[in-house]
Amino acid sequence: MNPASLVIPVVLGLILAKWGVELWLARLNQRHVRANAGAVPAAYKETVDASTYVKSVEYTLARNKLNQIEASYDTAVLLLVLFSGLLPWGFNLSAHRLGESAWAMAGFRSTGMRSFGWRNGSDSTPPPRNFGGLTS
Repeated sequence: MNPASLVIPVVLGLILAKWGVELWLARLNQRHVRANAGAVPAAYKETVDASTYVKSVEYTLARNKLNQIEASYDTAVLLLVLFSGLLPWGFNLSAHRLGESAWAMAGFRSTGMRSFGWRNGSDSTPPPRNFGGLTS
């Protein structure tokens, strides 16, 4: 069997595995937050009142649900871009209009990444820290 023929199934499997683990961890976190939502943890009793704790639990659960939707959407877009032929089409269009120089390739990479919302691993807002249902 040709090793190159394994690339697509391996990449697809890794992407779907990452997505599945993200959803599994999110649901695990939801269960943990719900299980401990009944009372303010002892470590926070002096600094957080019950109503604030309830709000933080609700916020954590809502954000968790939104993160699951976002992870699913991001995975779908990634699969669409990788396996639909959109990248080669965009590259060919760019090469036809701008040429195949190093500057043209860099421009394609730069504008292509920005148009899909990829930020080289950095996000404008850091994720909140979660302390047993309390989000800071």
